[in-house]
Amino acid sequence: AEQDAEVKAVILTGAGRAFCSGGDLQSTPPPDDLPSPGGMELNMQIWQMAKPVIAAVRGAAVGQGHELAGTCDLTIAAEDAIFGELQIRHGFGPPILITPFLMGSVKQAKEVLLLGDRISAQEALRLGIANKVVPGDQLMATAEDWARRLAALPGNTVATNKILVNRVFELAGFKEAMNYRDDPAIAPLVSGGGQQAEALKVTRNRAGRRSAKRAMPSTRIPRRCRDPVLPGHSWPRQEESLRPAGSSSRARMPVGDVSAGRVA
Repeated sequence: AEQDAEVKAVILTGAGRAFCSGGDLQSTPPPDDLPSPGGMELNMQIWQMAKPVIAAVRGAAVGQGHELAGTCDLTIAAEDAIFGELQIRHGFGPPILITPFLMGSVKQAKEVLLLGDRISAQEALRLGIANKVVPGDQLMATAEDWARRLAALPGNTVATNKILVNRVFELAGFKEAMNYRDDPAIAPLVSGGGQQAEALKVTRNRAGRRSAKRAMPSTRIPRRCRDPVLPGHSWPRQEESLRPAGSSSRARMPVGDVSAGRVA
């Protein structure tokens, strides 16, 4: 999409009932040949892309999904959308420190990052996480309308204005915040004396046991297990799709460590 001159705007949306329920802690290899960069690389690719990217969010956008939607230039949420930095419940810090740059105040940023609450679409709109909330059946139509409006504007001006806004945040420390784990003052805190590694091990083991139970033909466990982060959503890797506005082609992208650079 970035290299295609005919693509003027990009819509990022989930392939299923959720936008993205977080990173893939089981690190399952992708089922296709698409490259799989890290979550940070994907977010920075969206940030640095000259073309505007619209997140069309339905269902869960939590953990890295919350941050992925936040990195997009515009976010349109369906009424059933749920946002949140829920990884705090499992002993993890934010994978991508985008939330402080989305909030209208320090206290709002701390509310999201310290409490780890689920955030409804309307609350996300109030906090500045979403630009607009629409009924679920109008989500893609609204996103495509915005993409067409962007495509009708002078492309160079749109790209320049995106860069200008991004540059303001970069001067305020955006890139340093993205690399907060490398800060000598922060590194000892986020390492947590092995606490995060232990939390990750426990979460992976829990997910692995559920996957094993689902594979047993005689089990009474439902085929769709509960996500330890967001009940009611499937734990196995969800997928997102990146498609240029006005195109029916989609590039399938596994959550958490994905590439936004290929469009079929």
